[in-house]
Amino acid sequence: MKQNKARRTAYIACCAMLAGALGTTAAYAANDGIGHTEGPQESPASEEVVSADSEQPVKNETVYVLADANGSTNKVIVSDWLRNVNGAGTISEESVLRNIENVGGSETFTENGDIRTWNASGSDIYYQGTTNADLPLKIKVTYYLNGSEISAADILGKSGRVTVRFDYENLQKTVKEINGEEVDIYVPFAAITGMMLDNDIFRNVEVTNGRLVNDGNRTFIVGTAFPGLPESLGIQDSDKLNIPEYFEITADADGFSIGNTMTIATNELFSDIDIDLGDEESAMLEDVDKLKDAMDQIIYGSGQLYDGLSELLEKSSALTDGVGALYDGAAQLNNGTAALYDGAARLSEGAYKANDGAAQLYGGSLKLTEGLGELTASNATLTAGSEQVFNSLLDMANTQLEDAGITGHILTIENYRETLDEIISSLENGGLRKIAEENARKQVTEAVEAKRDMVRTEVEKAVKAQAEAGTSTQMPPDEIRKIIEDTTDARIAELIEENLSSEEVQKKIEAGTESAKKSVTKLYALKESLDSYNTFYTGLAAYTDGVAQAADGAAQIKDGLSELGSGTAALADGAGKLTDGAKALSDGSEDLYNGIGELDSKIPALIDGITRLKDGSGKLSEGCVEFNEQGITKITDLADGELGSIADRLKALKAASDDYETFTGGTGSAKFVYRTEAIE
Repeated sequence: MKQNKARRTAYIACCAMLAGALGTTAAYAANDGIGHTEGPQESPASEEVVSADSEQPVKNETVYVLADANGSTNKVIVSDWLRNVNGAGTISEESVLRNIENVGGSETFTENGDIRTWNASGSDIYYQGTTNADLPLKIKVTYYLNGSEISAADILGKSGRVTVRFDYENLQKTVKEINGEEVDIYVPFAAITGMMLDNDIFRNVEVTNGRLVNDGNRTFIVGTAFPGLPESLGIQDSDKLNIPEYFEITADADGFSIGNTMTIATNELFSDIDIDLGDEESAMLEDVDKLKDAMDQIIYGSGQLYDGLSELLEKSSALTDGVGALYDGAAQLNNGTAALYDGAARLSEGAYKANDGAAQLYGGSLKLTEGLGELTASNATLTAGSEQVFNSLLDMANTQLEDAGITGHILTIENYRETLDEIISSLENGGLRKIAEENARKQVTEAVEAKRDMVRTEVEKAVKAQAEAGTSTQMPPDEIRKIIEDTTDARIAELIEENLSSEEVQKKIEAGTESAKKSVTKLYALKESLDSYNTFYTGLAAYTDGVAQAADGAAQIKDGLSELGSGTAALADGAGKLTDGAKALSDGSEDLYNGIGELDSKIPALIDGITRLKDGSGKLSEGCVEFNEQGITKITDLADGELGSIADRLKALKAASDDYETFTGGTGSAKFVYRTEAIE
């Protein structure tokens, strides 16, 4: 009794650890092979915190999607935990769920349209239901044999080079305004798919956007995708940052078959990243616009200065008028360089702030990577614990078989399903009556054998009577004893068959057959129980591999943010150099302006100076154009094309993630678990 209690406790503990790692409370759905936990679970750190005076319950939601082998949805089961934050007597929620079942208590509810009111009596509510509502994420599984597409039904048992591709379509998008333009932003779901391949069937396995682990008997594969994320970020160039949106495996197959696949979809990976740069980014982009305008004025002023000096030389007789035009051009140049210096200084300040913001983003990604690393560290413990529980259940099942008189079979994780099917088949195909007859024969034989001495005595009397009658007087004693034993054995055999043929024993055989049928029912129940735990066991393996893959994905995000930080650092460095150059240019144009002011008093020596000034202004104009092309344009393109766009889209992406809370409506969080049917 203590051993059974310990096994049940270990099983519940494993389920609780899985539910805690996924950050959700699941409800029971035994008919569909979905595991459950009961009672409250600790909410994850990223979960929204609701104050004690809130009137709305907080909903932790897990959506189970049961799909066929192509990914098409067959059934959707939703498990909800309503957290009664205020300990209220009644709590109301709006939900599209139907076929509601309270799985955590006896609380009742009333419905008015889509409004459901629970008689909570201060307690949390745990329930499940079904819905036909559209899912936010669509999964499509496509199969190929030797390069040609093939249906899931037709690929079973086939051999050749096979490909299984998972495409994820993000259907949950919103429209955000970015820089005056309406842009589609998708809720940032991370999709983690796990599957297991039998090494007796598959070899030379290759994975795209995923990882694999081979233990010698099986190959465990996990793929990761972020559907809709490249579109949301406006990243079309995969060379800058490759964000996977599909998962694919390719292998050589010998008699294709594959088990269930599990996919976990969640947007919580993006919940804890702080990407708010405040008003610093918009101020910096305004400064970039001013910098562009100032540089345009400089190019225009330097060109005008050159034209004026050329005309001045051609029309030296009108020198006074030319000096006036030159003075005006110098004034425009001076104003432009002053504006350039002011804009460059503000750009430099904004660039340094942007660099600080990029560093904060990188720090957040480090925390995310560390957190996933901690989850990954517990994978081995979870896997070992679930395997230990599975073996304990199998030990109990083997004991039940022996108690039922079914021997010669040892159930293991690998063979329990086939072994139980074989036992059940043998019992249903005539085996039930055979067992009953064998048991009856055993009982009758034991009963008759118990009277062997009595039978032998009767035989001895008969033999002695024959001897006295003179029929056996010539036979030796040893030969006589053998006749007695042979006759006794023959009589025992006759009595056994006579008893077996009796009406009483035949009724017992019929009753035994009916009893054996109940044993078959128990075997079916045993197999169903083991299948339910096997679903949890394989799902846990897929989850642990998925966590490891998610850690790798977070590392990729961290690397991408590191590259962004390098870009903002380069921007800050370039802006600093631009400020220094603009300051020197502003000082020089001011000197030029003052010098032209003195030109009027130095007309006699001006012609020679004008010639040199004309040549210098030509070089100045060319230098300004080159400076604009090589320096200003590249810096403003970086600010406009990379930093501004990505930062704005990241903020819009996080806003879309924060806005999406639950699948069925209400405040809280939601995760999605997709299971495809096996092909076997």
